[in-house]
Amino acid sequence: MILVRGRKDTIMSRKRYNSMFAPIGEQAEESPLTYPDNRINDIEEPAVKAEKATFEKTKPVEKEPEKWLQSTTDVNFRLTPDIKRTDNIIGVLKKDLKVKLLEDKGEWKHVEFERKRGYIKQEFLKEV
Repeated sequence: MILVRGRKDTIMSRKRYNSMFAPIGEQAEESPLTYPDNRINDIEEPAVKAEKATFEKTKPVEKEPEKWLQSTTDVNFRLTPDIKRTDNIIGVLKKDLKVKLLEDKGEWKHVEFERKRGYIKQEFLKEV
């Protein structure tokens, strides 16, 4: 018996191991899978021929221009729009840093800064 290490450790007989790694044409045993010779001839032509598909050109979707905001003071950058919690603070953004506006949620702005997303209260931001 041989232990073969890989994604799954396997124990197999030496004959099976040799047949797996023998050069083509010199395999010790035949594959256990066999197919009838006429398998390909049994395929029938479809009863209905498919028509050529046509596609209409669509107009490209126009993206809204990105909106940038700037911090007016050092401000907490939060994971959720909740000023009462302190465990949701991701970090503190320094004054005059630019952030990309993702969504306007009224009093809170969902923004992105250095590929991190979070919330900042509107009173600490101004449009650029």
